[in-house]
Amino acid sequence: CVYHGTFALKLPESDVASLIAASTADDFRPYGKPKMRAWCSLPGEDCSTLESETLLLKALTWARLGHGRHPMSDASTS
Repeated sequence: CVYHGTFALKLPESDVASLIAASTADDFRPYGKPKMRAWCSLPGEDCSTLESETLLLKALTWARLGHGRHPMSDASTS
């Protein structure tokens, strides 16, 4: 997700906590709301690094495994 010049990623909560602790990422707080659990944001200018590309691929893989799906999205298709 791109939000105000940053890339927002949904990752395992432990990864998000590690990235924030290492000052690699920030909490994701869209529209001034409270931070979103399991989401972090990377500054857009930092997304051309190998580490950021690896994180983007990890987030895509995490979503493909169904971790990015809203719980009600399956109910509406049955």
